[in-house]
Amino acid sequence: MRRLHGFGPAVAVMLPLLSMFAAGCASDPQADALRTALAAVPVCCSSPREFPFRPVAIGQRAVVAIDAMSPAFGFPGGKSFFGAFALPTSPGPAFATVASFPVLRRNALNEWVGSYFSPVFIFYDERFEPSAPFKAPTRFMFNGNGQRFAAVRAPVPPDARYLAVFTDARLLKTSLPVPVEFSTADTDVVACDISGKAAGDPANATPVASLCGLFAGLSIYTPPQSGTWYATVPYAAGGNLELWLSGPSSSPDVTR
Repeated sequence: MRRLHGFGPAVAVMLPLLSMFAAGCASDPQADALRTALAAVPVCCSSPREFPFRPVAIGQRAVVAIDAMSPAFGFPGGKSFFGAFALPTSPGPAFATVASFPVLRRNALNEWVGSYFSPVFIFYDERFEPSAPFKAPTRFMFNGNGQRFAAVRAPVPPDARYLAVFTDARLLKTSLPVPVEFSTADTDVVACDISGKAAGDPANATPVASLCGLFAGLSIYTPPQSGTWYATVPYAAGGNLELWLSGPSSSPDVTR
């Protein structure tokens, strides 16, 4: 067997470095810190009755920052940081939309890194009996400002009095692809008017169109299937979200 002299020590040095770079590309310091914080923090409450509820109104858009300062609780999918809201009594069918915005940035190697909080939400009635969980899809869209988001929209049960937003802790050791560069060419573009309804024939409204109330006056569009760059980022224990409560509407529901 022929031996390549002079390369042994160099290879021995490079292998750990390559392993370190590979691990760095698959991880994110902020997401790692949140996972560590979540594992260490005790749960806040013995039951949802003790949640710190924040009141929200119909027609109100609430910015939700879920981070290491948020309370934690043991939900069906595991322990999670969460946000909790007290709902108003609605005069008719109402809808709750939760949108989550991934955190993406360039690192020192000019690579895209970041994380994504995958929201789950549960309604509670006055006895704190829970509804079935609603989970956001992993299909990303863009608003008119170029912000990436994934959203889920669900009807508010008539007897719902409270809402909790959290994530499935089982996702925190996994990752997903998030679009980082895109073009509006050949995309599904929906223009929204200031009333929050999709422009055009309501009969042809799509699930994307039904999210227009969250970004009134802007466009919402999905990235093209080709020609888009994706970065693989970890799911996070915290993130930036928006909650939007809309009033009586005949718009179609977004599929869970």
